[in-house]
Amino acid sequence: MRSLFGLVGQEPFLFNESINYNIKYTEYNATKDEIRQAAIYSNAINFIEKDEGFAVEDGDEKEKVGFERSVGVKGSKLSGGQKQRLAIARAVLKKPNAFLFDEATSALDSKSEKVVMDALSRLSQGKTTISIAHRMGAIEDCDVIFVIGGKKVLEKGGFHELLDKQGVFWKLNQEE
Repeated sequence: MRSLFGLVGQEPFLFNESINYNIKYTEYNATKDEIRQAAIYSNAINFIEKDEGFAVEDGDEKEKVGFERSVGVKGSKLSGGQKQRLAIARAVLKKPNAFLFDEATSALDSKSEKVVMDALSRLSQGKTTISIAHRMGAIEDCDVIFVIGGKKVLEKGGFHELLDKQGVFWKLNQEE
């Protein structure tokens, strides 16, 4: 069942390995070109190829660059947005039937959230996508939104349709 889904979670799991390794994790036979295309698709290519925003640890000698650069323990050399973009690239490379975004932007600042949301939006086109989110902006483009409370669906509909009802969804939107 797992092979059907591409998962982008709130805190992606990254190994203390290269960017290349972390993207192709579970897709070991991926070519360099496929990995690079996944990085482009996920808006990760600029920070990878230009080494933008990498934390440099004391004592690093001749640190590798680009796709061979280490992400550090649990991605410690990356920002939250960079980690998410690697998780998106990993999901893209998997070529799943459907995507599951579980709070994929909740831990990001507004600038990183926009870059990640652009990648998620592009990724969602033409695919079945399930998005779990508390931030209203993360679900604005969804076809159907289910508002869940307790163990049941309280409301369902499109973003603007639910706002117009001025029910539970509307109240949640006011609190944000």
